[in-house]
Amino acid sequence: MFVTSSFCLFLHICVLFLIPIFQIEMETMNTTAYCVNELSKALDMERKRYQSYLARVVQTVEKRRKECQRQLERSEPFFKVLKEVRELQFRSRTAAARYEAASQKHHAAKMKVAMAERQLEERLQCGESGNPVLDEAWQE
Repeated sequence: MFVTSSFCLFLHICVLFLIPIFQIEMETMNTTAYCVNELSKALDMERKRYQSYLARVVQTVEKRRKECQRQLERSEPFFKVLKEVRELQFRSRTAAARYEAASQKHHAAKMKVAMAERQLEERLQCGESGNPVLDEAWQE
């Protein structure tokens, strides 16, 4: 009997101390569950508003596209030509740069040839014997 009465006393003490703790925890859980449910409802409402707004926007865009279709079709050749013009401008700039580089190389080569001709004329004018002298490097 002693075990039974001490066990009952233990249960009674546990109930006295634990029930308020359980009640507080249950209230916290209920409050949290309520908040989660409210947020879930708000999320569903916002999703519906978003879907409705998105549908209206899609309709408006489609309507505008249909209204502008003729103008878009008419302007398409212009933009194709504009694209080609830009490409041709790029090509002409690169060709001009290549031409400029080639022109500079040609000018430098002409200057070298003119200098070589002058040197050759100077060497051919007269040697000590009165005959034109040309060293072997120039003869080759």
